[in-house]
Amino acid sequence: MDNNALIALVNRLLSHAEDVIKAAKVNKVLYLLGLGNSGIQQSQEWQELAARRVEQRKAIIEVAEVAEKSHVELMVVKTLKPFDYVPDDIDLLVIDNGQFDDFVQEMLRRGYFIRKKGTPEVTLRKVTKNTFVDLDIHFKMGAGPYEYIDKHYLWKRRVHVELDGAKIAKPNQVDELLITAAHAVMKELTITIADILHALSLDSQTRRESLAQARKIGLYHALKFLLDTATKTLQATLLNRSAPKYPMRVPPYIIAQAYAENLSYRVKTQGLTPLKEALTIPSSKGIGTVLRYVGL
Repeated sequence: MDNNALIALVNRLLSHAEDVIKAAKVNKVLYLLGLGNSGIQQSQEWQELAARRVEQRKAIIEVAEVAEKSHVELMVVKTLKPFDYVPDDIDLLVIDNGQFDDFVQEMLRRGYFIRKKGTPEVTLRKVTKNTFVDLDIHFKMGAGPYEYIDKHYLWKRRVHVELDGAKIAKPNQVDELLITAAHAVMKELTITIADILHALSLDSQTRRESLAQARKIGLYHALKFLLDTATKTLQATLLNRSAPKYPMRVPPYIIAQAYAENLSYRVKTQGLTPLKEALTIPSSKGIGTVLRYVGL
């Protein structure tokens, strides 16, 4: 689907929202929606996103230059979508744990400051031109301490894209979709319109390849749920039927299936490590409750 078709779909999905700007923002599609609506472009919320997009692109280029100069193996993940998208932050995945602290220190020297520290990541912020840029720097790709996809696998299959002349390492289309599905189902426990658009932006061949790959690495249930939801949503809008309301909570049984499948795959390949990770997942997102539901 092209940009115009995606914008039309977003308009349909948000047509009954009491506050379209708020609904679009929480679904991470406000910037895209504004591209087709001059009224939305006049809003403070959209103009803030437009300014942040400019600074985020500069930051991605700076990060790529630092990584190349310092020989840091690093990827931009969950950020460069196949449609016009402004994320809350720029997600970076450092492959070599030994390079993590050195990279963070270099970015601090460049004007960033530590905003927060999480279990598997550090968030840095730089305030610039009346907006800000956040770098969410991860040393594993997961939900809290639970690593749902191996970063070395991602690094081996990476691709490079050009951004204003800079060479940026990122996951390939298949793996980026797998990350999107796993992040939504296994971490956020919620599907947004941005997740739906990511799936619908890809051609049918890529979606089939993604499902085949997902079977191999224990992410089939998560991806199948996202793709099925995207298909049903598109069909509902084309047939003028009621579509799901977004953001949409992922049913507990789907989350349980996704974790059970992923754990089974990882236990076969990594032993007890994933079980230990699962037992230490923070309960704030409700994942602990879901795991107890499935008997883990």
